[in-house]
This record gives sequence, C-alpha cells and structure tokens, in this order.
Amino acid sequence: MGSGQTAMPVSGGAYSGTVRVEVNASGIISADQARSYSCSLSVVGRARTGAAYTGSPGNLQAIYETATGHTLTSVRTTVRGPIPR
Repeated sequence: MGSGQTAMPVSGGAYSGTVRVEVNASGIISADQARSYSCSLSVVGRARTGAAYTGSPGNLQAIYETATGHTLTSVRTTVRGPIPR
C-alpha cells in the first residue's frame, strides 16, 4: 500500500514531540482502501566505545542499553491502529 520513514535527532536520551512521516502510497492497492496503519521505531547511534549500533523493534531496548549504559524505563517500539473514516 505505502511506506515512509523519517529521522529525528534525540538529545539527552529523550524525545518528546510529534513525529510526522510522509507516506508514499504508490502501491498496487489505492490509498483510499487502507483500513489500518502500523509505525515502528528503530534507533541508530554511537555507543560509548564509538562503535555504531542499530536497534529495531525486536531488540531495541537491549541494544540501546548495552551501547549507551542508560536504562530505558518505558519502551514502545510499535504503534498501530485503524484509520479513521
């Protein structure tokens, strides 16, 4: 149906705000047929050692905490729901 991505800088280990993602709805099914959405979070950064790290929804918390030494107290890596009509 469609996809999109955006990058948001995180400073001080936290982000609070709205993230807008422009979606390219050029799939074989038209955008007006969409009934639901799903959005997932990934992180990319530099560990304390200087090595690059990447965490996806399945391993984000473990990767981030190991790389940075910071404990995440709340983790929500995926949001999904119906598209209001």
